[in-house]
Amino acid sequence: MLKKIDSANEFLKNNSDLFECPWCHARFDHDFRHKSLRCDNGHVFDLSSKGTLYFLKRAVRTKYDREMFTSRREMIRSGMYRPLIDRIQQYVEANALEQSLLLDLGSGEGSFLQEMSATFPGRRIGLDISKDGIYMSSDHRSDDLFWCVADLTNLPFADRKFDVALNILSPVHYDEIFRVLKPGAPLIKVIPSSGYLRELREALYDDEKKNYSNELVMHRLSDECAIREKTRVSYVFELPEIARHHLSAMTPLEWSARAARLDDLRKNPLSRITIDVEVSVCLPQRKGQPRQNRLAERSPGAHDV
Repeated sequence: MLKKIDSANEFLKNNSDLFECPWCHARFDHDFRHKSLRCDNGHVFDLSSKGTLYFLKRAVRTKYDREMFTSRREMIRSGMYRPLIDRIQQYVEANALEQSLLLDLGSGEGSFLQEMSATFPGRRIGLDISKDGIYMSSDHRSDDLFWCVADLTNLPFADRKFDVALNILSPVHYDEIFRVLKPGAPLIKVIPSSGYLRELREALYDDEKKNYSNELVMHRLSDECAIREKTRVSYVFELPEIARHHLSAMTPLEWSARAARLDDLRKNPLSRITIDVEVSVCLPQRKGQPRQNRLAERSPGAHDV
């Protein structure tokens, strides 16, 4: 088997046309010998030893670290999101999207994309702003799978290249997503509903934080997108004992919880958890514009879950 960096270099050799310099938006050439992408203006992005590309201008501080992603990976592997994954796979199969060129935005440590590898045997790219997450993603290896660190508000891809995009429980920049999707290509977006992780929120908080509403997020989604299909996936998952201590560590919910509450939860971990999400299949409300025609209107903060 090829080393990670050599396998990724082969992917770039065959797919360099998908990428575009995020710093100046010029086209890329692939330098096979030096295992890098070089744009017409001289910006160079070298493959890491793990076979990933880093497209940020500067390091980004984030609490989404290796420890958190390890817990997230364990929870996904436990089967906690299996009905959600099955619903996405049903849509993909019903619409003959199996061989599509897929972009997973906010891919974390890559577990969702890996779980769907049988459904998406074609080319897949996972992107996240967390370097730790993308480095862990490189453990999932395939000739048609590629990982990169980049900003959701400034995607390192050329216009109108992808057949389908996934955005699972992650922020999003709608203009950028629809810029890189082909005309008529769908965005499959997963948003938490009111019952999502209810037992965990109730265990950690007494105040308004134990309640959640997705009203504002869904309103934004409706403004930005034409929702072609919407399905609510809701169920209670019985947590395997070996995975229970990973539950709180996999989410940002514990970041603002009191230490005493966290200690209680670690001593008495939850045995079941509610998964409650909206799965929306979306098309843009307005025709996607090439980047050069709309850079001035893009706001770096214009994204939401």
